[in-house]
Amino acid sequence: MLKVLSFLGNPHLNLKKNIIISGTNGKGTVATILNKIYSDSGYKVGLYTSPHLIEITERIRISNKKIREKILDRYLGKCIEASSSVNISLSFFELLTTSAILYFSKKKNDINIFEVGLGGKFDATNVIKSKIGIITNIEKDHVEFLGDSLKEIAYEKIGITNIGSKLITSAKSESLKVFDKYCKKNQTQIFRINKDFSVSKKNKNFIYTSKELSFKFKSKLKGAHQNHNLGVAIKAIELSEKEYGLRINNLKLEKSLSEVFNPGRFQTVSKDPLLIIDISHNIHSVKTLIENYQLEYNKKKINIIIGMLKDKNPLDCIKLLKKIAKNIYLTEVPNERSFQAKIVAEKLKNKNIHYIANNQIPSILANNEEYLITGSIYLLGSILKKKYVKVDIN
Repeated sequence: MLKVLSFLGNPHLNLKKNIIISGTNGKGTVATILNKIYSDSGYKVGLYTSPHLIEITERIRISNKKIREKILDRYLGKCIEASSSVNISLSFFELLTTSAILYFSKKKNDINIFEVGLGGKFDATNVIKSKIGIITNIEKDHVEFLGDSLKEIAYEKIGITNIGSKLITSAKSESLKVFDKYCKKNQTQIFRINKDFSVSKKNKNFIYTSKELSFKFKSKLKGAHQNHNLGVAIKAIELSEKEYGLRINNLKLEKSLSEVFNPGRFQTVSKDPLLIIDISHNIHSVKTLIENYQLEYNKKKINIIIGMLKDKNPLDCIKLLKKIAKNIYLTEVPNERSFQAKIVAEKLKNKNIHYIANNQIPSILANNEEYLITGSIYLLGSILKKKYVKVDIN
């Protein structure tokens, strides 16, 4: 990455005001919250996220406008030529990241928000030097790359911080011990949820509290886990005023928080009949989904359509989902890493667990029953792209 960027004139060094976000779950939501707040306040915001729901252009935005395909093609072409010139073969994600960096550097944004792809220390986004880093939570995921203990995974993710930078986190227990040690060594100031700042909910209001700021606000984001996502994002807004001079009026902040929306995250598409879509792609996010569903609908059971990648413990996730399921319909994910839905359904030998092909989903949804569609973002994205389910993702 650095060799290719050097050939391109080191555009990453032109990006002076950045926030980089790592963690197991919630990265995309935190990035969306920050993007909404800064954009609403009139700042020019570069946003780089992954993966996309429907179109690849969703990954690179400026002031909430997706990059146009022609422009993305042009920047990808420049980066491919540069990598060829220095005899380096970049991966798909590395090429996209390099393109985003080059694009943002030309546009001279007020702030750039980068969502880490995988881990932190060796992720392509980590060529960006940021004074503010966010790590949401730490759970066991991508163990084949990051290690099979929380300490190992935490060590990889803490790699996004720089000497003298600020770290905001909602991680806990073992992970925090790793962070504390690392931050002390690198003179990085750490801000922990429920210690240095907090978000609680009372009736329909959220309450944010830190040493410097305290206010009430409303949010459309559903689920207890959103307290943490909202908390780390607001703390980043606080710190960016000190570090980058980006001031946010409190009234505008409250308005933005009340309007922020992240498609595919416990999203109610229809109330009659009930249809919910939720990107829960691993054990931790499935547990959160179940908790959120039970908070909202108590003991009510629902039909579930799910497709997962084979490396995300699909069997364990299916067993957990039985708590809230009438029937579970397993289907393939349009990705080479998909679990074998038909074989899994046969192995489970459960009268309430069935296999359906992707193209059967519309007919299943047409039977006027209540459904929850969950699992891999690749499954949700394909369903939305084929318009089996129609939602506005902007």
